[in-house]
Amino acid sequence: MKFPSEIKIAALPAKYLLEINRNEDGSTQIRGTIGKLIDLISSEFKFEYKLKIPSDPEFGIRGDDGNWTGLLGMMQRGEADVVFSIVITEERTEVVDFSLPYGFDDATFMVRKPVPMIQNTFFLKPFHLEIWLSIFVFLLFGTMITNLIVNSKISFLKILFHLYGTILEQPLTLPVKSSKAMAVFSLWFLSTFVLSKSYSTTLLSFLTVPFQPRPIRTFEELAVVVKEGKYKCLVEKGNSLISLMHKADLEHSRSLIESIEKHGWFVESLNSITAETLDSQTAVIGSRFPLQIFEAGMDSGLFEISEDVLMIRNFAIAFRKNFCCKKRFNTALSRALSGGLIQKFDKDMWNQLEILSKKTGFGSQIHHQITVSDLKTLLLMLLAGYIISFLVFLGEIAYYRLDTKKQLLN
Repeated sequence: MKFPSEIKIAALPAKYLLEINRNEDGSTQIRGTIGKLIDLISSEFKFEYKLKIPSDPEFGIRGDDGNWTGLLGMMQRGEADVVFSIVITEERTEVVDFSLPYGFDDATFMVRKPVPMIQNTFFLKPFHLEIWLSIFVFLLFGTMITNLIVNSKISFLKILFHLYGTILEQPLTLPVKSSKAMAVFSLWFLSTFVLSKSYSTTLLSFLTVPFQPRPIRTFEELAVVVKEGKYKCLVEKGNSLISLMHKADLEHSRSLIESIEKHGWFVESLNSITAETLDSQTAVIGSRFPLQIFEAGMDSGLFEISEDVLMIRNFAIAFRKNFCCKKRFNTALSRALSGGLIQKFDKDMWNQLEILSKKTGFGSQIHHQITVSDLKTLLLMLLAGYIISFLVFLGEIAYYRLDTKKQLLN
């Protein structure tokens, strides 16, 4: 059978995958990995092509009436002959035939990285709990030793506060007369010096490099926070993921898609998502390839793509049911795969993305200047200490006056 001179290709524009540019003379120029594949096969069989974009820009799902939307709807109605790079599913074989698979991609999700934060308990972070307990025991033990060495009528509590003050780099005012006491206190000062300097330097690092909360890493974790209402989850309209998630054996997969459909968390395409749309309480599920493209176009320090995989899907060319030249397309695809041309198209795209990611400042710094807000906990504790000290001071004055008055009366 003679190969047709013109083929109608249903297409959805996507950055770096299929970019469609209309020239002033009315001609069409396409770029991207899918665009290069279209040009390769059209030059092989010497046909012209006409790109047709659906009025409902989505890959397509089957409605309750049996009619399909998006690209597959155009194929069902005979408005297009071919769709390049579409996921193979059993459901879609009702309306189209597929070529041999020429690529695959895994479905995952992307979230915004949590903002680095200084916790209210940051002053306890330099040491682990075991070290804090050891310091407390060390302080008690040192107080008991000092109580035996000093041989004075100083109370245990007073010695405890004096030794605690040395840890805070305060001078020691206890009477030290014997050489034995001098040796013990020299050892004590050396220990407290190392302890206080270790704490202050580690505390400074915690303030200048704030705590980085752990982002959501797996679909199980995502399903939990979505169910609790802490997150919303976006997915493309008409994506094959919708039906595949319904049919999945995994409970968290069905839970996610039910929440998405209940709240209508659908987007026209990943191209319509912006950095503002993907806020700190939003995740987007999609193929890893487009998500990596999105991440590379933004500040890569803002987002994180999960390593978890929901499912792996194969991509192929879809043909109208009565299309004439499926075998010839398969032959051309087989040659392109064997010659490494499709892999080269992908490599060219990644080279462009690498250049783009460098221009956008790949990797953002999490260091920042210390502000008053960062120190608010310590400042509040200091204020509380001043208030308590002032109240104790007033109490001492009142007690002194009452005691003096009582003595005069007696």
